[in-house]
Amino acid sequence: MCQVDWYPNQSIDIAGIAYGTFRTGTLASMYCNVYTSESTLTQTTQGYDVSIVVSFPQPLPNTLLPAWARGTTAEGVTGDWVPVGAHIVAYDELLAQEPPYGSGGGGSSGIGSSGDNPVAPPNLPSNTCGGDINFNSLLNQYSDGTLAATLTASTDPVGSGAAGWVNEVQNGHLTSRSGELANSGSATAMSMDTEIALLPFNSSPGNAGGIYAVIGDYYFSHPAPFCNVVLNYGFPAFTNESGGASIKGYVRSFDLSGAQVDPTPSIYSVTLNPPLVSGGTSTATITGINFGLAAGSLGLCYSGDDPCDGSDGADVSVTGITSWTTSSITATLNAAASAVGPYDVQVTSVGAGLGFQSNGTTTAQSNHGTFQVQTQMPAPCGDQRDTITQEYITYGVQLLPQCSWYTQTAHSAYYTFSQFNVHGSYAWALVKLPSTTSQSSGYGLDRWTQLIGSLQTINSAYRSPAHNAQIGGNPRSRHMFGDAVDLNNATHSLAEYTQKACAASVAAAKTYGGVTCASQPDASADYVEPTTLACHLNCVHADWRNHNRNQYSQ
Repeated sequence: MCQVDWYPNQSIDIAGIAYGTFRTGTLASMYCNVYTSESTLTQTTQGYDVSIVVSFPQPLPNTLLPAWARGTTAEGVTGDWVPVGAHIVAYDELLAQEPPYGSGGGGSSGIGSSGDNPVAPPNLPSNTCGGDINFNSLLNQYSDGTLAATLTASTDPVGSGAAGWVNEVQNGHLTSRSGELANSGSATAMSMDTEIALLPFNSSPGNAGGIYAVIGDYYFSHPAPFCNVVLNYGFPAFTNESGGASIKGYVRSFDLSGAQVDPTPSIYSVTLNPPLVSGGTSTATITGINFGLAAGSLGLCYSGDDPCDGSDGADVSVTGITSWTTSSITATLNAAASAVGPYDVQVTSVGAGLGFQSNGTTTAQSNHGTFQVQTQMPAPCGDQRDTITQEYITYGVQLLPQCSWYTQTAHSAYYTFSQFNVHGSYAWALVKLPSTTSQSSGYGLDRWTQLIGSLQTINSAYRSPAHNAQIGGNPRSRHMFGDAVDLNNATHSLAEYTQKACAASVAAAKTYGGVTCASQPDASADYVEPTTLACHLNCVHADWRNHNRNQYSQ
């Protein structure tokens, strides 16, 4: 152990062995040498800025371990150990700007500049590239004591020709005062521009709370000829012969004292390779933090729906998870032939050694990450159906009907095709199976009618997207999917609404319609519209959105 003590009066010593002052001479001992002539102590408005240059005459067991330091007051109060260098460079404090330097054309201001331009280094090249360099390290502790570290790097390009940055992180190390706990091995993570490069690595479980340090190497480069990075002058980073920036051995300390809990997962981005098209598959890479220590589960839904667990009938599914780390998940997604438009993915549970342990504020569910399913046109039908299908694309409906789904004849035991196609915009319509299935199946329109006790007037069933837009319908109305029916409320009364809503679904009438039903048989509808929406007390809307996905009657 090499213990070096310094004091505000400019004294410095190797404890109990050699004594001196800053800026003069050299101190020597068996375990370390202190170059006091190259060491400085400067008082600032925040305290003291200390730089001590030390060498070690004997080989170190691990040259990547940081030195740890703590302070003792004149009254004998000793502070916490922190790794030396933890505060040399702070996140986001390196800057690259477009020429002319200091014009404000790229990036943000430098350290302590409060919006002013940072000091330009000498011999500034004229061909700099615009943008902010962002680098950081993250550390979280799970409830079983596992420490999950991640190195992150990205760039925010600014100005003409600034895009094209390559961001790279490697050589991650996680240490405590007693030694190294984990490292990233030979792994390297790379990204482009604003996409975040993430390099995760974990310790073994069982670590107590305390002070830990994460160390990493960060590299930023640009493929443009003679494209140089401009760094805030005087910080421990450098540009190489190609104009790229290197920040090696950046150390950040973390105080993880307190109760051990599992952190809330957070999705940063979702990328698909190849692009996901209707009827196709794609590999999704989901990046973020706090995904857990083992594979959890993913939920998919139409964009904006909550909960995001597939209960909304979203026609995209997860068919397999190939990798799961604390900051990256790789999964295979499958889009039905009908899928099109924006969808969301959510981490709905995370794998932690003891199950998810919350402190009351953390949750196993993440935010939503959005991705797109691109249109792949079905084979042409050669008739009016092609016009209707084009409407689904034009109006952004998340359904792409196949030719075989349309009908001109579908009917049930109680209702005719003309009643399903009551608006009659086209001779063709979509009639999903719940509208025609037998009442003996226990669900659907005929079961609903049987429970009401008489044939009903259908105010609205199938709508083409253009007709739905013309009448001011919800742009995601289930009428365009062929699984919704509005039955007439002949008396325009709450009593009739309640009777029909409860017959459609006791649970949905309470959850969505806001009415409480007696215990009774129902038609298992997935949704009952409340009286505050479009029907009001003129009709009763029910739909079977989660039944018989993409199964249409002929």
